[in-house]
Amino acid sequence: MLKKIYQSRINKDDENALKFMLLNLASRTVSAMAQLYAITIFLKNHSPNSASVIILLLGYLSWFQLFELGLSQTIQNRFNLKRLSLNSIINIMLMHYALIIIIGFVVIKTTVLSNLLLNTSVGGFTPDDKINFSIGAAVLILASSTNLILHRVLLITKKGNTSNLILLSQSIFIISALFVYNKVTWISQLNSILVYTLPQLLTTLPILVYLIHRKIRLSRKKTKPLNFKEIGKNAMGFFVISSLSSALLGLDYFMLSHYTKSNDIIEYHVTTRFFFLSFITYYAYLTYSMKNIATVEMVEHTKNIYRIKINAIIIGSLSVVAIYLLMLTLKSTNYISIITNKTEISYSIIFLAFIYYMIRVYCDTTLVINSNLEHKKELIKTYSIQILVGILLMPLLCTAYAGKGILISLSIAYLAGLPFQPKIKKC
Repeated sequence: MLKKIYQSRINKDDENALKFMLLNLASRTVSAMAQLYAITIFLKNHSPNSASVIILLLGYLSWFQLFELGLSQTIQNRFNLKRLSLNSIINIMLMHYALIIIIGFVVIKTTVLSNLLLNTSVGGFTPDDKINFSIGAAVLILASSTNLILHRVLLITKKGNTSNLILLSQSIFIISALFVYNKVTWISQLNSILVYTLPQLLTTLPILVYLIHRKIRLSRKKTKPLNFKEIGKNAMGFFVISSLSSALLGLDYFMLSHYTKSNDIIEYHVTTRFFFLSFITYYAYLTYSMKNIATVEMVEHTKNIYRIKINAIIIGSLSVVAIYLLMLTLKSTNYISIITNKTEISYSIIFLAFIYYMIRVYCDTTLVINSNLEHKKELIKTYSIQILVGILLMPLLCTAYAGKGILISLSIAYLAGLPFQPKIKKC
C-alpha cells in the first residue's frame, strides 16, 4: 500500500514538474525570442562595433547574476528545512535590494567594471561605450540578481506559475518596447541598452511594493530574529560555487572581447542564443523537480533523484538535437540572415555548439543536483578544474578560431571536470 502511495506521489511530482517545465519553456522561449529580436534591432540600427558593446553586456549576464550573493539556494534549503519563515525571507530580499542599489550607483559612477570587461585596444571601444556599458551593467545587476531570488522564492512557495507569468510579462514588455523604439528617430547606443534592460527592472517593482506591504502586515507578528552569521556562512558557500560556475560561463565573452572582432562576437552570440533554448527546457524541469530536496540527509530521495537525472538528460538531449536541426534549416534557407543583418553564421560553429550543448546536458544535470544536495567541496573542485582548463585553452584557440575556439575550449573544460563530480547512482 505504502509503495503504491509513494509511486503515485512520484508520478504526481513528475506530472507537476513537466507542467512547470512546459510553462517555463513557453515563457523562456518568448524571452529568447526577445533576445533574438533585440539582436535584429541592434544590428539594424548600430554599426557592428557599437552593437558588439550591447551584445557583450548581455553576454556578461551570468557574471552580473553573481550579485545574488548565493541567497537563492540558501533561502530554498533553509525554507525546506523549516529554518526560515516567509517574513524572514522578505527581510532578506528587501535588504538585498537596498544593497544592490548602492552597488549599482558605484558601478555607474566609476569605470572599474567597464575597464575590466571591455578591451579598447582590440575592440576599439570608446569612452562613451564604457559609460553606456556601466549604466546597462548597473541596471542588469539589480534586475538579474533580484529576479533570481524572486523566482526561487515563488517556486518554493508553490507559486511557480506566477514566476513564469512575470518572466513572460518581462519578455512581452521588452519586445513591445523594442518595436516602438525601432519606429522612432532617437536611436542611440544608450537608448538601445535602456530599452532592453529597464523592462526587466520595472516589472519587478510591483512585486517589491507588495513585499513591503506584506512586511508591514507581518511585522505585527512575533518572529524568530534572523541569524545573519549562519545565513551569511551558508550563502557564502553557495556564492563561491556560483562564482566559479559563472566565471566559466562568462569567460567566453571576456575572451571574445579581448581576442576577437565585432563580427565574431555577433556570430557566437546568435548561435549560442539559439542553443540556449535547449538549456532552459531541462533546467526548468530540474529546478522544479529538485525544489523540495535540500540536503544529503534526505537519503530516501535517492531513487527519485536518479529518476530526475535520467529524465532531465533525455529532455535536454532531445532539445539540443531539435535546436541543431532548426539552425541547420535556418542556415540552409538563409533565413538566419534576417536576424544577423547578413553577418555570416558558419556551419562549423553550429556543429561545435551542438557538441558543446550535448556535453552540457549531462554536466549541468549532475551539477544542479549536487548543488541541491550541498556537495560543495566536490562542486568547487569541478568548477576550479573547468575554469583552469578554460583559461589555459581559450586565449590560444580564441585567437586562432574566434567563437569556434571558445566552444572547443568549453567542451574540453566541461569534460575535464566530469571525474570530480559525485556520481548519482540508481539504488
